[in-house]
Amino acid sequence: MLVWTQEGIIKRIDIYEQPAIVDQSSKLGDLEVDLIIGKNHKQAILTINDRAYDMLNMRKVNNKKEMHVSKAIVTEIKNWLPYINTITSDNRK
Repeated sequence: MLVWTQEGIIKRIDIYEQPAIVDQSSKLGDLEVDLIIGKNHKQAILTINDRAYDMLNMRKVNNKKEMHVSKAIVTEIKNWLPYINTITSDNRK
């Protein structure tokens, strides 16, 4: 389970430490999460992409603060939970 704090994610694994199989993008459930930042950094679009099957979910978030983004991620992945193996992001704050 991930825990979010003001300092960032507790127990996160650096992107360079992820299992090699994730880079192969060969199985359903290896997700990649990113943000498209809007004009003046006021709003953002959350993207969640399944790396193997190129399935994309997008959701507008009102700002890029951690709590707003994490809530949007949780909402978007609820139906995917049985299939999720990994979730990769760029690990920035």
